[in-house]
Amino acid sequence: MQISRTERGQAAVEYAITIVLVSMVVIAIMLFAGFGISRIYGLVAGALGAHYDTHGKHTIEITSAECISSTRVNQTGLWVIGNTDEAIADLTGSTELGLSPVSADAGGFLYHPMIDADHADASKCPVSVVIQGKDGAIAVAPCLGARPPLRIIKTRLLAFMLSLLQSVWGTLNIQLGSSAVQ
Repeated sequence: MQISRTERGQAAVEYAITIVLVSMVVIAIMLFAGFGISRIYGLVAGALGAHYDTHGKHTIEITSAECISSTRVNQTGLWVIGNTDEAIADLTGSTELGLSPVSADAGGFLYHPMIDADHADASKCPVSVVIQGKDGAIAVAPCLGARPPLRIIKTRLLAFMLSLLQSVWGTLNIQLGSSAVQ
């Protein structure tokens, strides 16, 4: 059986279309996962003691990040204050314990997640905090306060990375499944 020139040309076009489609999917995945990957690198850098603020098109600057464990009220919480020129609604705060929204403060932002509403336990304090804008601007800081043991830090970071990967994978399955139906 011989392949004619038109069939060979058709095969080359099919390969080209396949390569273009695969590259578009890879670009979409990288754009979608890019913010999550930046957040993970930020959390790891903060856990190692790094402090980074974004100054450029937008400014996000963490001026104070402290975990407070109060025996008087029997609570543990994170207190992060900073400056920004980004819309507060576009900011998300995260630690290795999870994500939550950021609120406005006089001339800047406040990120104040409750770690434990029933116990004053400094070992539950996160080791780093990331404030991230929708445009990719990011600020990273280590959390001041009592540090949990290294094994707890490693476990929290690993659990956070796994949950992020599971959510990215779940979203990709939903997107790929919905395009297969069409």
